[in-house]
Amino acid sequence: IKGNEVRSGGSRIGVVTDMRPVRLENGSTGAEITMELDKAPGAIPRDSTPRIRPRPPPRVKYVDLTYGKSRPTFRHRDVMPARKPSSAS
Repeated sequence: IKGNEVRSGGSRIGVVTDMRPVRLENGSTGAEITMELDKAPGAIPRDSTPRIRPRPPPRVKYVDLTYGKSRPTFRHRDVMPARKPSSAS
């Protein structure tokens, strides 16, 4: 997924620059994804949700970022907390 797109509402808003496995509080394995976002998307509400989505051709994936509606937003270098895994295959 490193080097793949970050999209929101069907538009490219950035790129994945790194990904590494991490141990979650419940003992399962998750992924920590570092994204470099374009300046255009603006502030990202703290209740936004990332999903790993498939994209043709097969085996290519991207991060789909659904913007939330909360007033508090992420700042540069903030970490989005782990949530229930959300992916589509």
